[in-house]
Amino acid sequence: MHNNFTTTQLRFDIFKRLFIVFSILLVILIYIVYLAQNKSFEQYNTISQKHIHKTIKHTLNHNINQYRNLLIRLLIMEDVSKYVANFDREGLYKVLKPKFDFLKKENQYFATLHIITKDGKSFLRVHAKEHFGDNIMQLRPMVQEIMKNKTTLIGYETGLHATAFRIIMPLYNGKEFLGSIGIGINPNYFISQISELLSEQGMLFLEDQHLKLFSTNIDFKIGNYRLQTKISEKTKELLNALPKGYAFEDSIQITLNDRIYFIHYENLKDYDNHTLGKYLFFEDITDRINSHNSIRWQLIAVVILFIIIVFILVSGSIMKFSRQLNRFYQDIINTTEENESYLKAVENGSKNLICTIFKGEIFTVNNAFLEFMEYKSLDTFKQQHKLLSELFVKRAGYLDRIIDGKDWFKYVVEKPNKMHKVIFQKDSQEYIFSVTVSKVKINNDRRYLVTFSDITEIETIKNRYEFAINAAQDGIWDWNLQTNELYFTPQWKKQLGYEDNELKNALSTWEEHIHPDDKEQAVKDIQASHNNETEFYENIHRLKHKDGHWVWILDRGQTIFDENGLAVRMIGSHTDITKIKELEEEIKEKDKVMMTQSRSAAMGEMISMIAHQWRQPLAVISMDANNILADIELDMVEQESLKEISLEIINQTNELSKTIDDFKEFFKPVKESEMVLVEEVIKRAFSVVGKSLENNNVAVRKIFSSKQEIDTYSRELMQVFINILNNAKEVLIEKNVQAKEILIELEDTEDTIIIKICDNAGGIPDSIIDKIFEPYFSTKDAKTGTGLGLYMSKTIIEKHLSGTLRVINTHEGACFIIELPFKKANKNIEDK
Repeated sequence: MHNNFTTTQLRFDIFKRLFIVFSILLVILIYIVYLAQNKSFEQYNTISQKHIHKTIKHTLNHNINQYRNLLIRLLIMEDVSKYVANFDREGLYKVLKPKFDFLKKENQYFATLHIITKDGKSFLRVHAKEHFGDNIMQLRPMVQEIMKNKTTLIGYETGLHATAFRIIMPLYNGKEFLGSIGIGINPNYFISQISELLSEQGMLFLEDQHLKLFSTNIDFKIGNYRLQTKISEKTKELLNALPKGYAFEDSIQITLNDRIYFIHYENLKDYDNHTLGKYLFFEDITDRINSHNSIRWQLIAVVILFIIIVFILVSGSIMKFSRQLNRFYQDIINTTEENESYLKAVENGSKNLICTIFKGEIFTVNNAFLEFMEYKSLDTFKQQHKLLSELFVKRAGYLDRIIDGKDWFKYVVEKPNKMHKVIFQKDSQEYIFSVTVSKVKINNDRRYLVTFSDITEIETIKNRYEFAINAAQDGIWDWNLQTNELYFTPQWKKQLGYEDNELKNALSTWEEHIHPDDKEQAVKDIQASHNNETEFYENIHRLKHKDGHWVWILDRGQTIFDENGLAVRMIGSHTDITKIKELEEEIKEKDKVMMTQSRSAAMGEMISMIAHQWRQPLAVISMDANNILADIELDMVEQESLKEISLEIINQTNELSKTIDDFKEFFKPVKESEMVLVEEVIKRAFSVVGKSLENNNVAVRKIFSSKQEIDTYSRELMQVFINILNNAKEVLIEKNVQAKEILIELEDTEDTIIIKICDNAGGIPDSIIDKIFEPYFSTKDAKTGTGLGLYMSKTIIEKHLSGTLRVINTHEGACFIIELPFKKANKNIEDK
């Protein structure tokens, strides 16, 4: 019972410590996932912010160019200078008023159309005909500037009757300078365009000191800037939710009614590039954060599930070990109980060797002791032996005079729960005894009762039994090649579900049970052993089980030859490796799942790239179409202008089509290998990721000295290139490298091509460089991967394309080295 209690306590202690370790590991992994997700989210927001600002600037520039071209067409087609030179104000009003009304109808933000004479006086305000003749040169810096330098000016300026983004051009009659003509667009127009493109809430703020001439009645201010945009109740709530003291900062996050918003701003500038106003945008990122949190919780759930599975597996192993340990202890307990029963039978003539020790000396012995030692009395024994240990045969694992620095008797007393054995020699034969010590009291004297139990036969049987058990793990077969007699052990037959008497010992038994697809190779391997072509025979094949399923067998053996070199006998063993084969299938299925996850992640990334690359061409096509409609309505259609716009639309649609073709090439399925130049595969990869590299200012340097085609699966190889190039781009952006560069080298060897893809981002830390190809290990954000990119790249190269993939650090950064054979890959693509 003491031993059971000890093993139970040990098991509980191990489980407690194991639980603590796995709990700490779980917390660490969850924390790492949390940090990685936060970093991913921050990087995504940075990219989103840059994209928003780029879109805003593009929209501003595109609309400015559109209205500048409109103003030029008005000057050319309506001959405005003729009316100004003749001071025909009414005639000019009749010509321009329909155009102004149409433009105002098309765009409610079209604010002013104003002609000013060279002396700085208003000749005609088409938008306010009744106001003319006033000198506005001192009030309008842009008027002063154009009168002085006579150049086209573009920028924001406040006037007497409107706040407007103005485009002003000099007006000539031949070489004579007559004044200027300008149009004004309410700056809120750009907000409407940007909000429509980005689906974001925008508003305009103008600096107070530039609103002296004209302003709205809205009182909301941020610092020295006053709101100039009509806003909804929801927008008022957003403005009121701004942090106290907010002064137009990017990516400030606020929360309103369970929705989360990012704040972005862009400057509104005058003709001289001075900031006079601010565009403010509220970007709703609630869904993005929810998606981010969802992914985080999914990753945490995967981590928790993984830890639980590992904990269960480890716990199961410990339980199995503890049961074995408990059986071992139980054997010792049973032996001890048997010895205790011998002690009870001492008075009835026990055959065990028994002696009592009192004050360190042998006090009494029984008849069995004297008979075995061949002495008539204890005195006779003591005359020849001062110590009992003098008779111990010295042997490792058995009692000796001194054990661990202690007298054997003291050692046995201090370790009562241990199995102690000793060897005595008699008539040149060794006898093994178990030794137990018990405390007894006789007449208040404490004595020790030492019992030597003969376990020689038990030990012999035990050793033989252990040997037999070990030998019986495999099925054994013995084949007499001269008589063709074949013997199978019962264990051989048991592996196939049969009892010994259910299968005959004959070669036909093996032939009847082997899988037809495996027989030819097995016979070849056996024959090679008989011909002495191999030192040992080894083959893996399937044998049919009694219940009909197939058992995977590792068959090993050796042929015995006579003095003439003739094969006379063959002996071997069968090992059931079905579970190993099942495990291999599980691993293969796991790789398939990981490949699917990797391709799904790649597909998401490709779709994102398509969206980004389509956005600008679509915006340009839309703007060009609007220009054509405007010209038609204004009756200003020119053949050359229409042709130019049409060619622009064709170019943009061709760009969209090319983008689809490039990405379609990546997703096209492939079943068979093909002969390709690696250089061509790299070009296909750049058709997918090249634009992304260009947008992020990543320079690519190529050194291609390879001219040899290889037989490979180009789509799989292309996926590897895209993974590595994307990783390089992201680490260059993450580390904010100023001169970002990726170097690609191709070089032929005698039988292979070596591909190097290197960056200048400083390299991979030594602490993780050996882990980057492990599944689910990642230093990147979840947007670009789940830790499968490099793992699947290595799997594709080494398992599917028969090559190698490794990484080293150079003095500039990380360098991925791929080596591929010229010959055909040894895996069929459908096996992946």
